[in-house]
Amino acid sequence: MGGLKYITLEELFSKIKERNYAEKIEFIRGKSILALTTICFDIFVLETLLSLAGGLRVVIATEEQQKDTRALREVIHKNNIDMLQMTPSRLQLLMSDGEGLSCLENIKEINDRR
Repeated sequence: MGGLKYITLEELFSKIKERNYAEKIEFIRGKSILALTTICFDIFVLETLLSLAGGLRVVIATEEQQKDTRALREVIHKNNIDMLQMTPSRLQLLMSDGEGLSCLENIKEINDRR
């Protein structure tokens, strides 16, 4: 069974730099990103802190919104989200519910987290 994994901020930012995450996001002031990762994962720093530091508006999805495609669609529409970063499986789930494509109409960027 896995336990908690601790990492220093220095190590975390080193990983971000190493994986070129900062180059994958076009930081434009006023652009909005929907954070779909819980705080437990290192990618949360990219979606929130790094995005905020780059001038993006960050909307953090609740646990319910992360799990319920209807709620996820609503938060995307309601907050005029420009950018999503999600796993391919989550994107597939969102698109497979019949109405998922409608919420992606105004999305300018979708980055996958592989």
